[in-house]
Amino acid sequence: MKNFDIITNDREHHSKLVLKGLLVGIIAAFVVVLYRFALSYAEDFSFFIYSFIKDKKYLIPIWFIILILLAFFIGKLIDKEPYISGSGIPQVKGVMGGYIKNRPLSIIINKFIGGTLCIVSGLSLGREGPSVQLGSSVGDIVSKKFKSTRLERRLLISSGATAGLAAAFNAPLSGVL
Repeated sequence: MKNFDIITNDREHHSKLVLKGLLVGIIAAFVVVLYRFALSYAEDFSFFIYSFIKDKKYLIPIWFIILILLAFFIGKLIDKEPYISGSGIPQVKGVMGGYIKNRPLSIIINKFIGGTLCIVSGLSLGREGPSVQLGSSVGDIVSKKFKSTRLERRLLISSGATAGLAAAFNAPLSGVL
């Protein structure tokens, strides 16, 4: 409760926290928009591959070998960074609650690569959950960079998650609010 009183009563501290939140929002939006572009291009590439194979059926076994290799590689990514699996929202809740210790930069890189490869392979993947996790990881990185308190860390992680969700839905005003 003492940390909360400091945040609400100290204008300079409050201004710094707002600036950190603004930085988190800008970086998170940039990362999520890049992620959306990567997923879009991966989906287009996937459609191209499937339409190409439709005309040349003899390439189907080669595509299956590529899919097996992609699955193996994505499995290795998940072994390396287990918190990239799934939507990412339960992982964010675990980090916010202090139950999970994560490596946010590793999560951003591996989630980005893994999600893109899943789309290339033709799997269904929502963009909202991963965008929340990517944004919250940005908030975690910024909080660690500025040596924030536990409460500030939680606020910046939730700011990043909000910015990620706003970027996923292309809703900048809701991200600002």
